[in-house]
Amino acid sequence: RPVQIGVGRDTGGTPEGETPGHPVGRDTGGTSEVKNMEPIHYLVTKIQGDYAILVTTDRPEPVEAPVALALLPDGVTEGSRLLWENLEYTIIG
Repeated sequence: RPVQIGVGRDTGGTPEGETPGHPVGRDTGGTSEVKNMEPIHYLVTKIQGDYAILVTTDRPEPVEAPVALALLPDGVTEGSRLLWENLEYTIIG
């Protein structure tokens, strides 16, 4: 199969029956829809260098997640409460 050359990584071409970027015929877990896009509430527990450590506050089991400060709103400090909704963070307290 010919090698596809272009921007980004070299994928070795697109397998027959597939459109680039659309995994027809691949095992995608039985669904192509995005799950768990509901709002999530976080508490900033720590800031370490360029990252903030966020902990969920609205889940039965808290989940810790490091997030780059560049993705968070200006003014975020330890103790800030954030809402993640529509792929963006908002300070709510």
